[in-house]
Amino acid sequence: MMNQSKIGTLLQKGAALQRAGDLKKAEGFYRQVLKLDRRNPDALHLLGTVLHLTGRSKQGLKVLEEAVAVQASNAAFRRSLAQILLALDQTGKARVQLEKAIALDPNFVAARANLGELLGKSGEHEEAVRQFRSALEHFPAHPALNNNLGNSLLKLQKFQEAHDAFTTALQGDPSLATAWEGLADVLVELDQDEAAWRLLKEAVARFGDNPRLLTKCGGLAQQFGAFEEAGTLLRKALAIDPHTYPAINRIAHIQKFKADDPLLKEMHRLWQDARPEGDDRHALAFALGKAEADCGNYDSAFAFYAEGNRLRRPEYQYDRNEARAENEDLIARYDAALFKAKQGIGAMDRRPVFVVGMPRSGTTLTEQILAAHPSVVGVGEARAMSRIAKHAPQDPLTLVAQEAEALGAAYLDHVVAMAGPEAERIIDKMPHNFQRLGLIALVLPGARIIHCRRDPADTCLSIFFQSFGGYLPFAYDLEELGAAYQDYRRLMAHWKNVLPLPMFDLDYEALVEDTEREARRLLSFLDLPWDPAVLSHHEASHEVKTASHWQVRQPVYQSSLGRWKRYEKHLGPLLPYLETLEEA
Repeated sequence: MMNQSKIGTLLQKGAALQRAGDLKKAEGFYRQVLKLDRRNPDALHLLGTVLHLTGRSKQGLKVLEEAVAVQASNAAFRRSLAQILLALDQTGKARVQLEKAIALDPNFVAARANLGELLGKSGEHEEAVRQFRSALEHFPAHPALNNNLGNSLLKLQKFQEAHDAFTTALQGDPSLATAWEGLADVLVELDQDEAAWRLLKEAVARFGDNPRLLTKCGGLAQQFGAFEEAGTLLRKALAIDPHTYPAINRIAHIQKFKADDPLLKEMHRLWQDARPEGDDRHALAFALGKAEADCGNYDSAFAFYAEGNRLRRPEYQYDRNEARAENEDLIARYDAALFKAKQGIGAMDRRPVFVVGMPRSGTTLTEQILAAHPSVVGVGEARAMSRIAKHAPQDPLTLVAQEAEALGAAYLDHVVAMAGPEAERIIDKMPHNFQRLGLIALVLPGARIIHCRRDPADTCLSIFFQSFGGYLPFAYDLEELGAAYQDYRRLMAHWKNVLPLPMFDLDYEALVEDTEREARRLLSFLDLPWDPAVLSHHEASHEVKTASHWQVRQPVYQSSLGRWKRYEKHLGPLLPYLETLEEA
């Protein structure tokens, strides 16, 4: 009994010291207990935790494994063991321990939160959401839990639910910087970029030393043409942390490099000495590609771009045969007979104008020219139609009139809210809406289509030189890019034959060679009067959401025409795909 009393006292003293932050003295008390009782589970648990907290995780792991062996039914022990396993990158074993902890105690909120984080990092966001929601049943306003829930919902593209989760997190803890970042990301996905920019400005005012927030705010400043502000924010991020590679990448795309540029030298030093990994190495590779191209070092530029693409390609699933089969399925389903059978359905409205084509084909320049007209508002690459498509039947033959009108009205509600009710024409320049033109014709029979075309090799090279993220998974391999371009041309040739919508073909080369002539033709197509403001589009202050945000703020230039010829010797895998293209 005396030993048990002494053990209890020693454990209490050790725990009090641990809470006070005196881990060294706490460790001494736990070791005294183990001299009295070598298998005391509480002492083993607490000692293992202290060893981990003082940088001796491998020793702590052995001690905690012993604690779990002594008291296998203790859920808290298993959670502590999981935390050390996570620190040692033993994710699989950590997951097992957390799942066993939850099985022992289904209401163990901390274990569910840890498991949710682990699942989120592993990409299992559906299960992560389930764990977070279970934990939130006990603590519905818990800031960190809501923040983590928001992150997983964002990955699942459940944007409104993510918005609510991040909002709850910030209501509980406004100092949670990651929740500010997450909420800004959600607002962007909801096409509320201006609100996201305002939010990030407020976040930067609160957390002025946070490189991630500075970089994101700088990125949105770029989109709105505030390049001086963007540069200030991005350089501040680098001053705080020189290894903020996304900031380096963004700076590289709003300036022209010369060979003696100090930033270029620093980028090369980082590439050789710091040797970043993953997303950071990818971002630096594309920045170096841009800088080397600016300096006329085209072989070096291509090498960096190729390395950036090589690093990114394994992150995305893409099968060119599956993509081709999906293309052929669209062609088969949306034939002339379908449009004849469905004539007269949908929400009739003459305001929507869809600017489509492959990315980097001049869609942004086209939108900016048109949006400078007083009767036109551009809504950028609106995500509305891609969301509408998810609610449409896979077989368009089953689309009924009431459903078509509701889908069209839902799209109109979204873009009119963005553009305002006064807009006579609303420009949606999501390039990949070329895949949805059949659905657009059914639900918005008053829409018009502007198809942007550019030299195929220039288009593909420009795509290869731009990091698009997962929504363009074919962009990182030249052969896959060539095959995707073939599919695009085949689909557009089909739409020209069967689509019951007016379509205007705009060649990029013609647009940059004689902008006024092509602008007049565009306005005529849209039944709008001539306005010389469209020739000063680069002076406008509205948002540019694409990779072209820097270029379109400049006067129209012809330097990008035939750019592929500088890199021709590197394009062997691509060029054969561009030799036999359908006329579109």
